[in-house]
Amino acid sequence: MSFKFTPEELKSIEELRSKVDDDRALVMPVLWMVQRKQGFIGNDDILYLERELGIRAIFFAEAIGYFAMFNDAKKGKYELKFCKTITCKLRGSDELIKFCENLLGIKMGETSSDGLFSLGESECLGYCEKAPCMLCGLEQHAELNEEKLESLIQKIRQENASR
Repeated sequence: MSFKFTPEELKSIEELRSKVDDDRALVMPVLWMVQRKQGFIGNDDILYLERELGIRAIFFAEAIGYFAMFNDAKKGKYELKFCKTITCKLRGSDELIKFCENLLGIKMGETSSDGLFSLGESECLGYCEKAPCMLCGLEQHAELNEEKLESLIQKIRQENASR
């Protein structure tokens, strides 16, 4: 089943629309609505947004492809997105990714069998002075090392085991 706006969401979008000169300014807020609701934005969702809002699909697709916080496919509850820029690589991100892959038993781009974790990469996260870094959801983790990464994963597993 693909995404559909509620009447309240459509009202909110129309309020936003009344405040902007160009409908393309709605792209980011409506993508957030979809992402928050279902965790990703698929091709069917983009076509729905185009039909519903009259904004060309390419604007949504470009934003999804450019911004690391948007997912174009279903991911685990927690996506660990490692910064793939040269600064992070020089400070050990490739080794950390391998460590994380071994710890979770998945490869980059995959989701753990329990649906809890996905691994991904991102363009620069803007935290070069504290590289290597990654996003877990919207939370940034810097000066990563194996100990910090393992601790974060264990904490998430414990929090989710008790729910």
